[in-house]
Amino acid sequence: MTTNEIKLSGKISLIKKIDTKSGIPMCKASMGINKKNQDGVWESDYINIVAFQDVATQLLNVTDKSTILVTGRLGINKYVNKDNAVVKAPQITASKIEAVEQAPIISVSPETTQQGFPVDDAMPF
Repeated sequence: MTTNEIKLSGKISLIKKIDTKSGIPMCKASMGINKKNQDGVWESDYINIVAFQDVATQLLNVTDKSTILVTGRLGINKYVNKDNAVVKAPQITASKIEAVEQAPIISVSPETTQQGFPVDDAMPF
């Protein structure tokens, strides 16, 4: 029985592959979790996610801004910032990733505009 297990759902962003000396697949990402503040206004908290091996490969296949469900262990990442202050940030070491809603992939080709819409010279507008 695991005493430190957490499940969170949110929108994934900033997925970054990390090259390790051992060759073990690793990636880091950030997940935005929405909540209402005391005034009833929606805000987002961002939680760091780290994944290894198969879970890292799975996370790298998720499209930025997709909604995922992460299961893992909660930890506190401590580091010293550029101002020499100690910073503590929550971090989940993922043991399972599930895509809840995949964000669309927009590809741009010579036939599309910067907004991703088809170019049709026959259109009257």
